[in-house]
Amino acid sequence: MERNKFKNMSRGVYISLAVCMLIVAGIGIFASVRSVSNIMSENMESLDDLSVNGDIISEYIPPVMELPTVKEETPSIPEPHPVEPIVWVEPIEGEVQKRFSNGELMYSETMNDYRTHNGIDVSATDGSAVTSVADGYIKYVGMDPLWGRTVSVDHGNGIVTVYKNLAETLPEGIEAGAFVEEGGVLGAVASGALVEIGESSHLHFEVMADGVYVDPIEVLAIYE
Repeated sequence: MERNKFKNMSRGVYISLAVCMLIVAGIGIFASVRSVSNIMSENMESLDDLSVNGDIISEYIPPVMELPTVKEETPSIPEPHPVEPIVWVEPIEGEVQKRFSNGELMYSETMNDYRTHNGIDVSATDGSAVTSVADGYIKYVGMDPLWGRTVSVDHGNGIVTVYKNLAETLPEGIEAGAFVEEGGVLGAVASGALVEIGESSHLHFEVMADGVYVDPIEVLAIYE
């Protein structure tokens, strides 16, 4: 009985201590909150006295920074250089006595038969100068058993001109790989082409575009 009484008294003491601790903790929390509130109030009062550019303001608003404007520059595009079209000149002065057959059969006075004619024949006297129709590089120099002395010039872009029935002796420097200017002399007219020896003296002139024979008059706009 006395033991139970003692136990009850001990429990009461613990409860009292716990209540006292709660009260003390509450007082501490209240004091902390009040202290923080006082600090914030003092800081707000100090903000009221801030001056910007000499003017007293109640609330400080930081200035807005202006970002630098970036000027967009349009890139300059260089204008393309104009490409001068090739102006072809006639390889020799004269009349066209035989035209391009374009794959059709034409009568040959020398051979006394019908055959294709892959170029044009321009009448001229023996020894007349034959010139390049445009700038280019000499592609071939040789003797054809049927067409006599032959010179071909590569003008680029797939265009090759061929000059046949020339005199055997050529001007100095006329050789494969040499550069020739428009109007540069390639040789002279002769009458050594066996396949056309029965016709009057002339230059046999051909044009090839990408390896195919074409009409010199239409493609080069000459002898029109």
